[in-house]
Amino acid sequence: MFGWAAIPATLFLCTATASSNSIHLRDQLEHSDSSLFASSNDHISIAITVNRPSFVGPKLLKAVSRASTPSILPITETLNGVTEYSGVIQVGTPPVSYSVLFDTGSFSTWLFGSECKNQYCRANLRYNLTKSSTGKSIGRQIWQSYADGTEFNGTLVQDVVSVGNYSVSDFVFAQVMSFDSPSEARYDGIVGMGFHPTDDSPTLPEVLVANGVLTKPWFSWYIGVDEVNGFIGFGGFDAGLLANPSKELVWISMITDNDLIRAGKIALPMVSVSVGGVVVEKFSSHASPLTTETQGSTGAASWDTGTSAAVVSDVLVRAIGNQIAGAKQVGFTSSDDFTFRVPCNMRREAGGPVLALSFDGGVTLSITALEYILSPDSYDTCYLGLIGRVGGYRNGTYLVGNTFLKRYMNVFDYSQKRIGFGLANGRSSSIADVDVGQGGAAVKSEGYTVSALLSLSVFFSVIMT
Repeated sequence: MFGWAAIPATLFLCTATASSNSIHLRDQLEHSDSSLFASSNDHISIAITVNRPSFVGPKLLKAVSRASTPSILPITETLNGVTEYSGVIQVGTPPVSYSVLFDTGSFSTWLFGSECKNQYCRANLRYNLTKSSTGKSIGRQIWQSYADGTEFNGTLVQDVVSVGNYSVSDFVFAQVMSFDSPSEARYDGIVGMGFHPTDDSPTLPEVLVANGVLTKPWFSWYIGVDEVNGFIGFGGFDAGLLANPSKELVWISMITDNDLIRAGKIALPMVSVSVGGVVVEKFSSHASPLTTETQGSTGAASWDTGTSAAVVSDVLVRAIGNQIAGAKQVGFTSSDDFTFRVPCNMRREAGGPVLALSFDGGVTLSITALEYILSPDSYDTCYLGLIGRVGGYRNGTYLVGNTFLKRYMNVFDYSQKRIGFGLANGRSSSIADVDVGQGGAAVKSEGYTVSALLSLSVFFSVIMT
């Protein structure tokens, strides 16, 4: 996850003076480094910390319940700004409900522990191992850091974890013992939804898929056009949330043959990006997240439900900003990263050029100014939901968050390692949609229209200054 929200993945904490919107990104990384820059006029501060994964635990996990229909869970907005979404899981015996982030950009799962005493832990519900008859201590110490400077220490435990209709016994996660962050945590923990690296414990969706308890091996992600409501789904998706419920999903295969998958990343093979129908960048390789060495024959788009915005190339951001009347470039102190402040009245489908990502296999995903311009902050100021960086997040790599995801129903297939896309309702297919193109394929996928089972809350990792 990357945050203008983002890391158990990576967190970007961006703040600006006067009329500013803080942007927060999360994405789990593999090396340790950190820096923090102060803000000044027309500049946004950014803090980055990355770490080598240390979340290790037993491999033998057992699913204890099965459901005949998927769990479709509603989400709602609680604060206007950059979005992070939380949902409810139940942990322990008797079960206790916790508000968590479901993050495809990371693979670690953790909850604040009862022994965590600082102000952030006290403001959230804490897991108490001694109060659960099914809880077990593994005893292994772990440490995790995030890009905004957030970090925690904890120990590994096992317990029953349930989400919607599904339960897993002896699921391995961390109970946080100490926690430090420059911003308020509006959740009780994080559920990593990525793929686990070799030395780490399987993630919750991996366990559910391996034990065959899901109706389908899918996790779906949908954000409403007003960004106030949305849904996530375990085992399927609600076809009624599509602009055309009878239209097939279009699938793109994940990158599975290099260090991206070994690092637990869910990424798609990106070949080019265009703005207003003009190609502005082509890709023939991308950097390894483990060694930074060049690998692959395409670029990589890391697909991250825990990231509110996106870190892309400087070329792409300038191409968009230069075509929006009244846009002003806003830089980051002590960094060449930048974005654009833009007139809020341009935040509509026809308010700017269409941005299109093209992938290996012929599929193109397009978004509009309605998606890539963020909602107004408390000063009625709008920014692009895109951070421009030379070469991208890493060379040849885009970190793609809700800036892109929210135009579509996103269906993560953990069995065939692919993502399915369908235009979400409230969006106009005549302006921007999924284009199969030559060599692409649309595959019929049965959706479900089911009653909501659990309430969720949406969170915005935003600091207004």
